[in-house]
Amino acid sequence: MLNLIRSWVAPKAAVRLILRGNFSQESGLKVQTLVQRTGVMGWLRIVRGSHVQMELEGSKPKLEALLVRLQQTSFTSTPTVLEVTWTPYKKQFASFRVSV
Repeated sequence: MLNLIRSWVAPKAAVRLILRGNFSQESGLKVQTLVQRTGVMGWLRIVRGSHVQMELEGSKPKLEALLVRLQQTSFTSTPTVLEVTWTPYKKQFASFRVSV
């Protein structure tokens, strides 16, 4: 309950992410599951064999925690590179979706 209250009062932020690596559909789904569990809004697109692209909004602490998890988790057998671009929060997403 306390975490829920903290997320309501925490500053909001937005971020564009590209996670580069040799992504299969299965490894892309692992990224998707991790993002969904974080509770942020936005979209994710898996480009098989190339990268996972995301545009997300939510509380800044949740987004920062997600960045740490993305950097610490091994999704593919090859190294991955995370590109991060912070953008202004616009409250443009009401849910999280996977784009094809």
